[in-house]
Amino acid sequence: MRSWKIASLALLVAAGLTTPTAAETAKNVALILDASGSMNGKLLSGEKKITAAKTAVRDLVAKIPGTINLSFRAYGHQSHRSKKNCRDTQLLVPFGAATDVSDKIVAQSSALRAQGYTPITYVLGLAADDLK
Repeated sequence: MRSWKIASLALLVAAGLTTPTAAETAKNVALILDASGSMNGKLLSGEKKITAAKTAVRDLVAKIPGTINLSFRAYGHQSHRSKKNCRDTQLLVPFGAATDVSDKIVAQSSALRAQGYTPITYVLGLAADDLK
C-alpha cells in the first residue's frame, strides 16, 4: 500500500511547486483528489482507493510547511457516473497559507464521496489556471 500512496501523491500535487516571481516569497501547491467512481475500487489490502487517497491528503498536508500556499480541488465527486459529467470538478479550498487551510483541506477531503467521471485533462487545465 505504501507504493500506492506515493504514486497517488504524485497525482495529488498537480503542477507541483511553482517558481515564485520576485515579489513572491511563498510557493503554491495545488492539491487535487480523484473522487471518481473508480476510486471505489479496492487495493490489494482490501482498503478502498478513496480511503487511501484521503489518508494521503491528511498525511501530506500535515507535513507541508506553513509558508507554502495550498489549494484543494477534487473531481468526480458531484455527479453520478450515469450523468457522464466531464466537468465535474470543484475548487473546495482556495489558496491560503498551509497553516490556515490544512484543517479545511482535510475536512473537505474526508467528506468526499467517489462516484463520477474522471475529467483529468479538464481538471489539470483548471489547476494550472488556479496557480496563476
